[in-house]
Amino acid sequence: LQPNLETQKKQVTAWCDLVLAYHKHHKIYTLDVKEAVSSPIFNNSKIQRKLSEEEVTKILDALSAK
Repeated sequence: LQPNLETQKKQVTAWCDLVLAYHKHHKIYTLDVKEAVSSPIFNNSKIQRKLSEEEVTKILDALSAK
């Protein structure tokens, strides 16, 4: 996530929208926080990039606050 707070807020909002759309599309109704880090939505093995556990937690916290 971006260090600039304003940019980070927008980025977290975009991640929340993406997570909701992904789960709706795949008809997934629960999300295990421990497994989320290795989930395809947060882990792209093709380009070897993934969000850290801290970043995933921040996104999920924002999502649960909605």
